[in-house]
Amino acid sequence: MTRSVRRWSAVAATTLLALGLTACGGNSSDTSSAPAAVPQAATDAVTWLTGQLENGVLVNHQYKTNDDSTTVELAYGVRAIDPRSPALATIGKALAKDAKTYSHPGKEIYSGATAKLLSFATDTGADPTSFGGLDLVKQMDGLTAASGRIADVSKYGDYANTFGQTWAVRGLLNARSKEAPAAERFLLQQQCPAGFFRQDFSKPGAKDQGCSGKDQPSIDTTALVVVLLDDKASGDQALASAIDKAAAWLKGQQAKDGSFVLDSAPGGNGASNANSTGLAASALRLAGDDAGAAKAATWVRAHQLPSGCKGELAGEAGAIGYDAPTLVEAGRGGITAKTAYTWRLATAQAAPALLSVPASAPAADCPAS
Repeated sequence: MTRSVRRWSAVAATTLLALGLTACGGNSSDTSSAPAAVPQAATDAVTWLTGQLENGVLVNHQYKTNDDSTTVELAYGVRAIDPRSPALATIGKALAKDAKTYSHPGKEIYSGATAKLLSFATDTGADPTSFGGLDLVKQMDGLTAASGRIADVSKYGDYANTFGQTWAVRGLLNARSKEAPAAERFLLQQQCPAGFFRQDFSKPGAKDQGCSGKDQPSIDTTALVVVLLDDKASGDQALASAIDKAAAWLKGQQAKDGSFVLDSAPGGNGASNANSTGLAASALRLAGDDAGAAKAATWVRAHQLPSGCKGELAGEAGAIGYDAPTLVEAGRGGITAKTAYTWRLATAQAAPALLSVPASAPAADCPAS
C-alpha cells in the first residue's frame, strides 16, 4: 500500500490525524483545522465524553482516583472531532496538576505515563520541559535505553510495552529529542513479518529484542502505531514502509460486519469490540481505505447509545459500548462506577471513527431495562 504522498497531507485539515493530533506547537484556535460536516454521532460522543470530566479530569469513583491515562485518550478523541472544545484547556491544566502523581510519584517513574504526557504537551503547544513542574523530555530520555527500548523505574516491575513505546516515539519526535531515532528503531523491531505489531516486548535480557515470529497479533497496537505516527512518516522511508505494511495487514483483519477483534491470532477470543474497531477505523481512514473505515464506523455506531433512552440511561446518549453484552448490562443497571472505565475508554478510542460514519448508519437500540 505504497503512497507517494502520505494520506495525512490529504486529511489533516479535516480530521487532525484521526485522534486529534496537531503539529508541535499547533494553535487549537486555528479555524483552518476545523472538521467539515462532522457527523452528529461524533458530536454526541464528544458531548458525552466532556460531560464525564470533573474539573478537567476523569475520576474513577470505583477506586477513588483520577484516571489521567484515559483523560489523555479522551483529549485526543475530542480534538479529532471538536478541536476548539473549551474542555481541552481545562484538561491541559488538570493533567499538568496531576503530572507528578501520574508519571513520577515518589521514586517511581512510569514510561507509558511519561510518554502520554510528553505527546500531549508537545501536541498542544505546552512547554514539555516544564509541564506540571516536570521536564518531560528529560524524564522520557532517562527512561529510554541506548537500544531505544523504554522501561519503567519501579519496585513493582517494568510493564513497558509497545503501546507506551508508540506514545514515546511520538513525544520524542515532537520534542526533537536525541533519543527519538533509537526509540523509533526499537519500535519498528516490534513489527512482525506479516505487518502487525506485537504488544509485548522480549524479556530485557533476551538476545533478540524484535519479533520472534511466534508473537500474537494485536489489532490495537498495530492500529495505534498507524494513528499516532502516520504524520511522522513523510521523509522517513523506514517508518513509512512500516506503516503501509501495518495498514495493509489491518485491512485483511476486518470482519464482514466491519468489526475488528482484540486478538486476531488463531484460537484467539474472536470478540469484536469498539476499542479495536474504532482504532482500526481511524488507521484505515489515514491509509486511504475510506470504504473500510466507513464499514468499521457503522459497527461502532451500532454500539452507541441513542438519545431518548429511559431510566438509568437517560442522559447517556453518545456513549459507545465496548460490545453487545456491555449494552445489555447497561440496560439492567446503567453506567455505574464499576463499568464507567470501560465505557469511557471505548468512547474515547472509538469516537474518531465516527468521522467516517455514513449518515444512514443507525445507533444501537435503547437497551431493555
